[in-house]
Amino acid sequence: MIEFSESKGFKNNINKISLEMPSSEWNVSDIELNLDNISLENETVIIEEEIADFLRIMDDKNHILSVQLNITEVTMIYAVEIYGSKREGTESPVYVQINGWNSGESIPNNTRYGERVLLNMSSTLKWYNCNFPNAIHLYPGFYSLVINGSLIAGNDIYYIYANDESHLTNLWAARYYNSSGSMKWQSIQGYIMLHKYTRWVNRSYLPSEINMTVEVGNQSYNILDGPESGTGHLDIPNLNYTLSENRLTIPISHNQSKNLIFNLTYHIKLLKGKISEGYVNIEEGSEHNNWYITPTINRVGFNYSIKVYYPSDWNDLTVYRNEINVTLEVIMTESFIHILNNTIYNEANWLITAFSPIIICTIQLPTLNFNLAQDLEVSIETPSIQGNLTFILIGPNNEEIYKKSEKVTSKLMNFSYLIRVNDPLGEWKAITFWYNDTAAGVDVIIFTVSAVPITAENGEDNSRTPINVAELDLFIIYIVLAISTGLVILSVGSLKVLKKYKLKNEALKQKKFNQYKDLLNLNSLIVISKKSGVNVYEKIFSGKKIDPTLISGFLEAIRGFGIELTDAEDISQTIKLEYKNSKIIMSDFKDFRLIIIMRTTPSHDFVKESIKTLSYEIEEKFGKSLETFKGERTHFEGITNILKNHLNISLILPLEVVLSKDLPLTHEEKALVNRALIMTKKSNSKFFYARHLIPENINDTKPIDAILKLVDKGVFQPKI
Repeated sequence: MIEFSESKGFKNNINKISLEMPSSEWNVSDIELNLDNISLENETVIIEEEIADFLRIMDDKNHILSVQLNITEVTMIYAVEIYGSKREGTESPVYVQINGWNSGESIPNNTRYGERVLLNMSSTLKWYNCNFPNAIHLYPGFYSLVINGSLIAGNDIYYIYANDESHLTNLWAARYYNSSGSMKWQSIQGYIMLHKYTRWVNRSYLPSEINMTVEVGNQSYNILDGPESGTGHLDIPNLNYTLSENRLTIPISHNQSKNLIFNLTYHIKLLKGKISEGYVNIEEGSEHNNWYITPTINRVGFNYSIKVYYPSDWNDLTVYRNEINVTLEVIMTESFIHILNNTIYNEANWLITAFSPIIICTIQLPTLNFNLAQDLEVSIETPSIQGNLTFILIGPNNEEIYKKSEKVTSKLMNFSYLIRVNDPLGEWKAITFWYNDTAAGVDVIIFTVSAVPITAENGEDNSRTPINVAELDLFIIYIVLAISTGLVILSVGSLKVLKKYKLKNEALKQKKFNQYKDLLNLNSLIVISKKSGVNVYEKIFSGKKIDPTLISGFLEAIRGFGIELTDAEDISQTIKLEYKNSKIIMSDFKDFRLIIIMRTTPSHDFVKESIKTLSYEIEEKFGKSLETFKGERTHFEGITNILKNHLNISLILPLEVVLSKDLPLTHEEKALVNRALIMTKKSNSKFFYARHLIPENINDTKPIDAILKLVDKGVFQPKI
């Protein structure tokens, strides 16, 4: 079998491509990358660092120091660094800020850009970094870096170092100082205080301008130019790249001395071979072998699907999901079954059955009568020299006396067994199984073991007696197999595989039970546009309106905990909080937040699998509408269909009883319908909720399965 999946998403403001993949077992088949805003990464620019003098900010001296900034292109200022110290015990605050520039007087003007930050100096002489809370956006022109000590008092002193012989003779510096009791400005050229600033320059590139390439599997690929500066794209189809870890890391090269930064939208197609357990039942006298394949199928990433390849001589293939025939929901070709994403339910129990012709292999015995201490020589004629052969001797009490398996090396295979003196007397059975990658066959012969030789006169009969393997009681043999991209690997086993299969089913039933419990505890689901803060979609399952203070309080609680999810590099993050007796889960994506309110704590699988896949599909189907959202909510009504596919919300929607005389119902179904009718009559309403039909302390899924079957039959009809 082959699994197919896709990984898609976006990353903002990155300088490398490192994408999380489901696991290292996957191969990358196609890569599609779209880049925009390709520009240089933030850089620290040193304006002046040579020490020649210092200035003091103190009450009877300088109150404000400034230096002219010459911005030549659109720039974002993130931080500045100032070199200096302060007197021990100084407590007066001094601030760093960026102001406009009065070119006529060569002093700062009163226009401040962005927020000011505290100059958090100590008595140690060194560089001090001042980070602005938000980047300051500056267009080309003159500005000023201002050290504002207007609140200086007492004996507090700040020492700001400068170079009075700076090579930057074209830049002005200015100070606001105490001159004999009056404050005034003084300007001077080339007297520059020591400072640096961290900036991002709005300088975009086409990939061809900077020779931008990526490397995948020791192969270099050019990133092609996009329609405008700062954009590019790359498509690599039909790639067969094996992952070495659970991340796809794509090195980037270019001819710039500084790192690049860019936004990335990616679409990666993946595939991998998958081994699945199953068994084949082979019976002599039957017209065919019965094959039973039990794959584990769970969605991974986007647009997950799986192909099950089978031999050309297999026929009558049938696909079951949770014991329901869904063959018409899959694509069946002459060589494979294709199970598509929409047909796959996570944690479902899958079974694929098929028939294949029985291949003839023949056991040859020199006689059908043997005695103790005699060599039993067996020849087996095989249908092919490719395959495996297992030979078994079964005693009169159905006990296994001898078994040997060998790889077939010739058309005629020989086995021998010395009948021991303490071996049981009576009718024995010789069984042989032959199997290769795609076929299997069996032969059985009965013979007699006696204490003394039996002569022809005593009734020796060398003719064979056909036997059906089904008569072998405990030794009904199954061949356990694993299937991987058309390869069938078989090993002879017993009914142990059925026990393992049963344990697997029990685990799946428990997961299914947990999923139902999670659904029944679901109160509300809300999708919020991150840009506007508006609910673009909401669904209430409890029958009560959402308290708006609950959501606003929840978001405030997030901020109170210091949790910030915006501009995250990964495609999504999920957090859980308890607020006002509600369990609230939030999954955060690029342009929306998915908020789910529940009565009790959900299972691990609900948070890690159900919500994640639900969020992915909302992003896939409505990502563009969310990105351009301007208040029109009708675009998002289709989210209901996504909920139906992922969460089976029929179980928690209001239900109406619609009876049909021609529709047969089981006794259990009739009882549920009667209880529902009684509830609607008592409440004087057409609708009821399924949870009122379910006992509080149930420990299996049978009542819920019965309700969902009534939904499938149209007897219980959800109100969407």
